Amino acid sequence: MLGKTRLFGLVVVLLVAGRAAADERFSSLREPSVTRTVGTPRDGERVPLVVVLPALGGTAEEMLARLAPAIPLPAYVALLPGGRPSSTDALTDFAGYLTALEARLRTDVERAKRELPVDADRIYLLGFSLGGDAAWALLGRLPDLVRGALVASSRASATLRAAALTTLRTRKARVAFTVGQRDDAGRVRGIEAARDTLERAQIPTDLFAFDGAHQLPPPDDDTLPRALRFLFER
Repeated sequence: MLGKTRLFGLVVVLLVAGRAAADERFSSLREPSVTRTVGTPRDGERVPLVVVLPALGGTAEEMLARLAPAIPLPAYVALLPGGRPSSTDALTDFAGYLTALEARLRTDVERAKRELPVDADRIYLLGFSLGGDAAWALLGRLPDLVRGALVASSRASATLRAAALTTLRTRKARVAFTVGQRDDAGRVRGIEAARDTLERAQIPTDLFAFDGAHQLPPPDDDTLPRALRFLFER
C-alpha cells in the first residue's frame, strides 16, 4: 500500500491538452489533463492506468491525494482530468458534461497508452459523489476501454445498456461501491440498484458500507482499502 509520503513523490511525466475533444461549454474541461506515474515500474512492465475523476467543486489532484494511500498497487499511471467542476458545469447539463468528458478521456487514454507504460487491459475509473456518478455512467459509455470502477457515494442514476453490460462481463470488469450508512437515501438506493444491475449481469461487484454520511471512508477505516483491493484483484 502506498503511504502519504509516496504521494508527494509523484512525478509529472505528461501534460495532455485534450482541448479539441472537450466541449467548450464546460469550463472545467478547458484545462489540460495531467498524467503521472506513481511508484517505479520495472523495466518493460506495463502498469494499470487509474483515471481519477473530480468531485463537484474539487479537483482530480485533491481526490488522488485522498485515494492514493489506499491504492494497493506498487506502480501505476494516474490520469487526472483538469479543472474543478462547478454546479453550472456538471449539473445543469449532466448528459452534455458526460459526453464532453467521455471524448476527453478517450483522447487522453489513447495518448497515455502510446507514450507511457500503460497496460491497456487495466484501465480503471475512480470517483466520489459527482465523480462517482460520472464513473458509473462512463462504465456504460466506455465498456470497451475500462476494466472497472470505484463508485463512491453516488446516485448512480445512469442506465447501463445490455450491450455495455455484456462487454463488461466479457472483459471481466469489476466494480466496487462505497457508501456511508447515513448518506442521503437517494444515494444509498442508487448504489444498491446499481449493484443489483451488475449482479444480474454476472459482473463481479461488492458494496462496502461504513459509518458515515456523504463522504469517503475516513483514513482510519479499512473500508476504502478493502474496496480498492476488490477492484484491482486479478
